[in-house]
Amino acid sequence: MFKEVRSRVWNLPIFMVRKEEVRKMWLIAGLGNPEKKYNGTRHNAGFAAIDALLDALGGKGLESTKFHGAFTKVRIGTEEVVILKPLTYMNLSGDSIAPMANFYKIPAEQVLVISDEISLSPGSIRIRKKRICRRT
Repeated sequence: MFKEVRSRVWNLPIFMVRKEEVRKMWLIAGLGNPEKKYNGTRHNAGFAAIDALLDALGGKGLESTKFHGAFTKVRIGTEEVVILKPLTYMNLSGDSIAPMANFYKIPAEQVLVISDEISLSPGSIRIRKKRICRRT
């Protein structure tokens, strides 16, 4: 089955793509705190992971700011990915992540959040498929 992609300006067909070839975007957000006193601390592990990912992608930087965060869009393999560092404190990071995901229509299942976890020993990771919201 094919999907027609149309120009936003003139509403004319640009090209046809197979529906199964239309990829959904991913969002990778690394949490930390914006103050310099947190640089290099375990509390900014999410920021460090984003820096390492960007280095692995050829040294690409965070090119834009929007929704209280610094971000860039990249392609990893065949997937489009928004890489985000919220510029809020960790407990307010949802004020950056949620609007960014909504803007790009990224479902929660395709949002990866990287942060420190005090209950894990350094160098350990835990992956959860669970949505946690502590704000009411």
